[in-house]
Amino acid sequence: MRKFARKVKNSFKKGKKSSPTSQSASPLPGTASEDIPAARTVSMEGSSVAQVQSVALGILGPALGLFKEASVALPPLQAVVGSVFKCFEIYQTISGNTEKLKALANDLASRTKFLQGILEKEGLESLGEPLIQDLAHDLERICTNVTVSQHMGPGQKLQMDKNSQTIEGFQKEIQDAYEQCKMKLLFTIERNTETILREFVLQSMKHSSEAFYDSDIVNRTPCHPETRKDILSAIEAWAIDASSGPGYCMFGMAGTGKSTIAISVCRMLKAKNVLAATFFCSRQIPECNNYRLIIPTLSYQLARFSKTFAMSLKGILTSDPDIVVKTPGVQIEKLLIEPWKAVITAAQMGIYHPMLVLDALDECQDIAKVLQPLVSAISKKELQGLKFFITSRPEPRIQAEIKAYSASGMKEFILHNVEGDIVQKDISLYLQKELEHISPTEEQLCILTDSSQQLFIYAATVVRFVKEVDGMSRQKTRLLDCTKNAAHMVDLEALYVKILDDAIPTKIEKEMKDDLNILYTIVSVGRPLTCKTIAELLQPEVEVETVSALIKKLGAVFYQVEQHGPILIFHKSFYDFLSSYKDSKYKYNAVTQHESLTLSCFQIMEKLCFNICDLPSSFIKDDDVPGFKDKVSKKIPETLNYCCQFWTDHFEIGQTDQLFQKVQEILIEKGIYWLEAMSLLKSLPRCSKMLDAILKTSSNNADHSSIERIVSYLQNLIRQFINGDVYGMTPHLYLSIMPFWKNGVGCKPQLRRGIKVINRVINWLPETTVTVNVSAIVNSVQYSPMGDKIGTGCDDNTVRIWDARTGSQIGEPLQGHDGSVSSVAFSPDGTRIVSGSDDSTVRIWDARTGAQIGVPLQGHDDQVSSVVFSPDGTRIVSGSYDNTIGIWDARTGAQIGVPLQGHDNWVYSVAFSPDGTRIASGSGDNT
Repeated sequence: MRKFARKVKNSFKKGKKSSPTSQSASPLPGTASEDIPAARTVSMEGSSVAQVQSVALGILGPALGLFKEASVALPPLQAVVGSVFKCFEIYQTISGNTEKLKALANDLASRTKFLQGILEKEGLESLGEPLIQDLAHDLERICTNVTVSQHMGPGQKLQMDKNSQTIEGFQKEIQDAYEQCKMKLLFTIERNTETILREFVLQSMKHSSEAFYDSDIVNRTPCHPETRKDILSAIEAWAIDASSGPGYCMFGMAGTGKSTIAISVCRMLKAKNVLAATFFCSRQIPECNNYRLIIPTLSYQLARFSKTFAMSLKGILTSDPDIVVKTPGVQIEKLLIEPWKAVITAAQMGIYHPMLVLDALDECQDIAKVLQPLVSAISKKELQGLKFFITSRPEPRIQAEIKAYSASGMKEFILHNVEGDIVQKDISLYLQKELEHISPTEEQLCILTDSSQQLFIYAATVVRFVKEVDGMSRQKTRLLDCTKNAAHMVDLEALYVKILDDAIPTKIEKEMKDDLNILYTIVSVGRPLTCKTIAELLQPEVEVETVSALIKKLGAVFYQVEQHGPILIFHKSFYDFLSSYKDSKYKYNAVTQHESLTLSCFQIMEKLCFNICDLPSSFIKDDDVPGFKDKVSKKIPETLNYCCQFWTDHFEIGQTDQLFQKVQEILIEKGIYWLEAMSLLKSLPRCSKMLDAILKTSSNNADHSSIERIVSYLQNLIRQFINGDVYGMTPHLYLSIMPFWKNGVGCKPQLRRGIKVINRVINWLPETTVTVNVSAIVNSVQYSPMGDKIGTGCDDNTVRIWDARTGSQIGEPLQGHDGSVSSVAFSPDGTRIVSGSDDSTVRIWDARTGAQIGVPLQGHDDQVSSVVFSPDGTRIVSGSYDNTIGIWDARTGAQIGVPLQGHDNWVYSVAFSPDGTRIASGSGDNT
């Protein structure tokens, strides 16, 4: 603290301007060494007033002494003590209100000690230095104003009531300065998460760093400084206004500049120190279009933003580390709402409202599954104090989720409805600034601005197209070419055609075919890949140099963050253009392209083999093997890694009879080696989902039953491995799991000496048993009438539907109940599910889509313990802890008659007779 004091004192003295009212701290007024004579400060009439003042200041001495003593540890404050004393002297002289001044002096001493104590407690002397300096400057300014205002002519006096008001004004200014410093200091402490993050294994919390607004994997740029001023000003005003709503949703058509505005907003909020978390969705990057990662990613960043949030989150994850893989509703409750409540309770944020930015929601698959519970939480004020800025294309499903909660306070802004003249002016200014090095003419700027049709992406693409060639003369030629052909480039599609025409040769058919193959592969792959991997997927026809050359020529639509980094598309509109373009010249056939990529994956997967990474022992976990990560990256390089992880994605789109035969062959020959590789890549659970995709595509064709059989056996092998004690020790796939696995389809390798089971104590066959990991207590379970689905009611307030053959979850959990789900039942035709809950309601769900049908059935006064459909599916009966039985119309949701009464205790179970004419009930009253 002494070192801090010396450092700050010196820096403050250097920066402080000399003035008649500014001086170093001095001895207390009224002592022998007094250095602030009152007569020199305020006009006095006679020595009697000076004597009274001396006595009064002597009374204030102890209180001012406490203030001076407290300021010693904070040199900037110590440097202005003299100025504060002088103000006390002035007010004492003109008012004589000793008691009020004494109370103020004690208050300042207390506030100063608080600042000193909290800095020492938190060990934040260096972080607090600029805040204490700001406080000292504020106090100096206040004292200067007081001194100047007291320079009056002879005989000028103030009335006593006015004097009292003046003292109160001085007191308020001083206390406000201290309060502002205190709030800034507490906010700084709250932002200091370094210590807790060192202790907390936050880095292991699954999240997507690639979705951060400043991630370098995606080329995200802000608005040009002179453009979008009104829009950005309006957003800034909303952000800093404490009374404004918690959400700002910007909807805009493709190419209107939503993401560019979002980046500018992030930078603005970062500068104000209130940017808490971001998630920028991207169709190209799996981690950025996975809705399951949105809430964990926001929570991770909030933990880095707020120490209280991080400490609360640490406790939550310690007690349940699997929360990050649960449903969005549970994630929002545990990873956002609960830790944020701790922040609100601690009141450390003060007047600050942390901001969360979510961009391009339309590029995230199944985004409604996150948006619905998130907007619901905002509407219920469960995240009060946080603000959300959201951008998206105006897709009905997204707008519907926002509008479903009218009380959420979400402000909507339609970007493409901004007046055309304003947008055109911004686009013109952008073009002028970006192309000023080649001096475009006014006519050229006007032509390009008009051609943009209010789409910033058009202007940005033209700029990239012009700038991608070297040399000003070539760039001028391209600019001239664009403006001369403006009549043929009347929209974004025409511009993209122009770019492709210039980059892809048409004279040599082989070269054109190779370039188009490269182009279509880049837009088809499941994640951005390097030029090397694209070339390997297309070998032997294509070399890496060919890919690199084409990417360079297509710099207006593709880019690489690093020289050998993955290739990304600048804007989703280019993918939309290829997908919808009808002309045969650049027509993209998705089925053909994905079929070709599936076959390429199979060819590369031929490299898979037994113990591919040469692991030396089965006695240690994979992660404990020396150099394990290096072994994996060397033996399973990027191309093979990609093929193992994404071959089913391509197969789902490009499926043909030929591919089904190839799938059967690859699973027999390389299926187990594929599982080994995926285990080493920490992606074995993904294999189950990939095989589920195969089952879905084959289930509609009886000719593919053999594939279903192979998949079923491999699913059993995966389950046994994942549920076993040796999971994470890949060699045991062969040593401990396969000997007990029935290989009924001849998958290679086949063990020569397996273990023969002579007798089973319990007839519970692992190869015929499906284990469903629900991740929540299951209160009720029921098969669908066809036996192909299973419904469960869980303690996490959800209803879930499962594939009875594979154990995989079908769709997302059905969310809506506010209490544990105690009972579920399928309708006789299997199309609906009814659920009863501790929230006293009955709900009906569409078993195919997961959507809730109608409104909750309300009428019970306590928990609903049992529900069932009538045999004809027209009625529902429910039993409740309110001792009654309810009957409901299954079509309208209306209650039929009054609740059936007679039980003296809770009703635990209800059932219809086979003909639907009678109801049986069981109760805690023993009847």
